[in-house]
Amino acid sequence: MKKEPKDVDLLMFYRTDPEYDKEVKRFKYYIFGLLKTDDGLTILEHIASNHKVTLAMLKDMFPRLRVDLWAKYIKATGLMKRYYSYTFDPMDISKKVLREGMRGIQISELLHIDDKYKYGHLLHLHTKTFKLIWAEDNPEVDKNLLQTPEEQVAIILEEMENFMLQVEQQKSYYYVLSNVSKWVIEKIRVHNIVPDEEQVAKQFKIVGNERGILEPYLKWIIGWGLLYDSSGDKPRYNEKVSNLDIESEIAKIEVSVKDVSALGVLCESLRGEIKEYQSRCAFAKRLLSHLLFKDPYNPLPIEKRVVRCVLWTLRKIPMYEAKDDVKRRVLTDLGLDEISRNIVLVVSKRGGATYRLADSDEDLQELTDRSKKGKMEKEYEKYIRACARKAFPKDTRIRTFFTSSVGENGVPILDKVGLDVLSRDLDVADIDKLLHTAKKLGFRIKPESRIDPDHFTAEIDIDTSKLNGDKKLIKKLLESKLTLSPDAPPTLVAPA
Repeated sequence: MKKEPKDVDLLMFYRTDPEYDKEVKRFKYYIFGLLKTDDGLTILEHIASNHKVTLAMLKDMFPRLRVDLWAKYIKATGLMKRYYSYTFDPMDISKKVLREGMRGIQISELLHIDDKYKYGHLLHLHTKTFKLIWAEDNPEVDKNLLQTPEEQVAIILEEMENFMLQVEQQKSYYYVLSNVSKWVIEKIRVHNIVPDEEQVAKQFKIVGNERGILEPYLKWIIGWGLLYDSSGDKPRYNEKVSNLDIESEIAKIEVSVKDVSALGVLCESLRGEIKEYQSRCAFAKRLLSHLLFKDPYNPLPIEKRVVRCVLWTLRKIPMYEAKDDVKRRVLTDLGLDEISRNIVLVVSKRGGATYRLADSDEDLQELTDRSKKGKMEKEYEKYIRACARKAFPKDTRIRTFFTSSVGENGVPILDKVGLDVLSRDLDVADIDKLLHTAKKLGFRIKPESRIDPDHFTAEIDIDTSKLNGDKKLIKKLLESKLTLSPDAPPTLVAPA
């Protein structure tokens, strides 16, 4: 149902059968009753595991309910017995059944279809277009979704107006935030002062008027940007915040673009802009708040204020709010490229990452190399573990480690791959087989690691220096090194 141009983003369903609701309610209380006895808990486990005899019994008890469809979701939401009473929600499970096999679909329940505009959260929906796609007396979903080319164009243009309004909202917010931030940065750097809130609010008004932001929303932006309760109204998704003539823009598109696919591409482009500027606003807002914050107990030296605030903001804004490249674009817009270049996102192979400030050119080069190596090791760590698990017994616990460097051309190089192997749960025969496999693959067993009989460390040389960072070739080399050929004789490599 997520196909262009007639994709479905939200399904709203409503109840028309009170008797069915009563049966669902009886089933819910039946589930809760099972929690009170050991035999009941056993039945509950059978339901969650799709036990055929139990489901047949339930079919007789609740003939109108498809408990077999619900069972796996009961199991998924109730892994521990004491949580069943909290997690079993028929409405929630119904939504999961309805959503099954679909991605990007939201589910909302209404008392009746005519009530869709009475619900507060629906008033903020991006979409304006609703269509009945299924009913008991009209069940042909594909037929109900059919639209003529003219209908498709009309619907997309209507949705495009929504998207254009949201793009203008986010761009307006960002314009004000970024320009006020530049003004604050200049005050700090040139005049060695941190402006107070009254001065900043005045600057918000000046910049907002330059952008043509309407008065009610300008008040809201000032309060939103300064992190205190706003006297203005927060705009809805489909409301104008500036004097930009959206209608004339839509009219131009309507005249120039007739193809449905081209309109769909344009909508997706606008959707991307909305996400981009939402992320920019999140970062710019936090940076401005850091720049303006005055700590009476631990005042920050004025000459270090901007760089420290940038570093704090980079660390505080999580990647799901703003990716690293988005944060860097904001810093470029604020004229802070030099600071941005001296702050490196150092990535760890275990998945962690943190921003580090370089104190010198040598420090910057070291942090850059560490980041490159970390990104490479993070990418190949899971792949190497997957290859190793195929070669070694199933219950073996394996942790990978690497020795790597950065070549003259700046491309990271893998030098060695190591395995920390914990064999505590294996018997003696399996441990011997495991050691034999490691030697057959060409791993060197470190003698000192055999002091603990349940643990050993092994490593193998990997030279990727001639592959110039080609991911496909590197993975092919790793696979050849870590795949056990059944016909190959053991290759015992002496410890270095």
